[in-house]
Amino acid sequence: MGVALATGREFARLEGHSLQLYRLAVARWLDDAFFALARALEVDFLFECGAFDARTSVRFVSAGNRSAVAIEANPSTYEAATIEARKSGVETVNLGLSDKQGTATFFIPQGAHVTSNASFLRKPGAAYEEMEIPLKTLDDISGTYGLESQSVALWVDVEGLAKPVLEGGKSLLASPRCKLVKVEVETKGHWSGQALADQVDALMQECGLTPVLRDHEFDGQHNVIYVRDSAVSGLDEIIIQQWALLGSVRSPLRSRAWSAARAKAQSAAHRVKLRVMSGDSAPTLLHRAAAAMGSFSSARIIEKRKDRTPS
Repeated sequence: MGVALATGREFARLEGHSLQLYRLAVARWLDDAFFALARALEVDFLFECGAFDARTSVRFVSAGNRSAVAIEANPSTYEAATIEARKSGVETVNLGLSDKQGTATFFIPQGAHVTSNASFLRKPGAAYEEMEIPLKTLDDISGTYGLESQSVALWVDVEGLAKPVLEGGKSLLASPRCKLVKVEVETKGHWSGQALADQVDALMQECGLTPVLRDHEFDGQHNVIYVRDSAVSGLDEIIIQQWALLGSVRSPLRSRAWSAARAKAQSAAHRVKLRVMSGDSAPTLLHRAAAAMGSFSSARIIEKRKDRTPS
């Protein structure tokens, strides 16, 4: 059982500024989908890992009766940006996350102390300033908040370190109270020694979480939303609606290039649909999603299945 994580390079073939605007629009779509799912799942508590300015945590608590912890490893970024979220009721923590406690060397791009792309991993050929940062595991941190009766979501954007961060939260991930996760992954190695998307996906599914939505951030990098296996069937209408909304995303620059890119995106989506539906992962749900995006073949399949359903 599984959902393919790759939609192919054809997902967006715009160039320059048009491509950047399109990617931002798709990223906003996935962010909005995360919050729609968080509302449907009645999530109480959010851990934002790799928070930068903690805008996700601020948005989460602004709905009321919700709590969030924004975790940022870079001391300069934390003091300049993350800590401001406390004014909105977000708890902030300045430390690194990994699969074990201790310390590790943190690499900050030279000349850019307040940045979102510092990491515990190096990019080949890049110049860095280095410092030692304390590490904790997500399980250790979550254990201090008494979350036994609360539903939890994770937002993970940790510059190539997704797998060890999630391994450090494996008890939380496997718990029924962890309902929703959004994680940035890579299909190409951007940092030396990093784990790639298929390894992260295997860990998530081992913990009982199913991928339901994804964006196309950059070539070789994207974000995936996972939902607790037991909750997926109750969210089919929302998931279908979100896929339909993706089909309506438009580039702010209307052009022939955009029309060509959208045609390629539809072609790529069709190939992904065929690949996913060759397995056993909720085929009727996926056909309904495809039908919502305009697939006549999926609509016919749904009608045939209705005819075969005993009255």
